[in-house]
Amino acid sequence: MDEIKLDMSFIRGITEDAKKQAMVRSIVEFANSCGMSTCLEGVETEELQNYLRIYKATWFQGYYYSRPIEIRKFREMVQAFGGKRNQKNSAVDEKHFPYKLGLFPPMPLYGCMEKSRQKRFN
Repeated sequence: MDEIKLDMSFIRGITEDAKKQAMVRSIVEFANSCGMSTCLEGVETEELQNYLRIYKATWFQGYYYSRPIEIRKFREMVQAFGGKRNQKNSAVDEKHFPYKLGLFPPMPLYGCMEKSRQKRFN
């Protein structure tokens, strides 16, 4: 296992819930100490995104970035933004695409699921 994805139920209401804050902080710190990636689901506003940055998760995922889309539409969107492709497996090159969208620190727009798919099919 190299990635932990926290369900949106951990994130919903986190700014007012000390127990959720402690759980998310502990899980992300554990994952980071083990060299694993983390993804926080359920980011729906810029304010929530900014708040969640204190936890130092690898990625965020949620409607704030994009509603679920078909892979074909995703590839079209990447091309429209000038995202560079990785020649090995035609996946989005994470070093360039997030910066093109102004996402800092770099977080893939498509969240953790796309990365998981790449690993399974390589």
